[in-house]
Amino acid sequence: VILGKAGKWLGASMAGGIIEVYGSADDFVGAQPFYTSSPMTGGRILVHGDAGSFIGLGMRGGYIEIKGNAKDFVGLRMSGGTIVVHGFAGLYPGLEMVSGLIVAGGGVEAISAGFSELHDTAADCRIFVGDVLAGGRGLIIVLSRACSCS
Repeated sequence: VILGKAGKWLGASMAGGIIEVYGSADDFVGAQPFYTSSPMTGGRILVHGDAGSFIGLGMRGGYIEIKGNAKDFVGLRMSGGTIVVHGFAGLYPGLEMVSGLIVAGGGVEAISAGFSELHDTAADCRIFVGDVLAGGRGLIIVLSRACSCS
């Protein structure tokens, strides 16, 4: 448990366990450190506040939940796991994503062209599938219609 702000690389290369932050978190929560082959593969990270950019970069498993907003590139290059952002999820969530799930509760600024929107959804949400430039199996659910995605 962390009380207050967590710095960069919180839970980097995490394989199991639980990290809970009562405050905000900086960039690279649950991310794969640059120039390594050890991404997040398991465990849970819960942030009761806002988070920076590149949340879940390269992650292959596990669960990240941000109770506030996140900045840009949530789930960049992820190939498994789940990221839930209760607030706004910035620019290009899921960019270069292979598989996994991203849920944005408060909208996003833009979705990558590698995603296609599924039409005729009954719920008040927008659902996108794709990336790794359209051969991927990534799924993004935007629960709010607040999305300037085209």
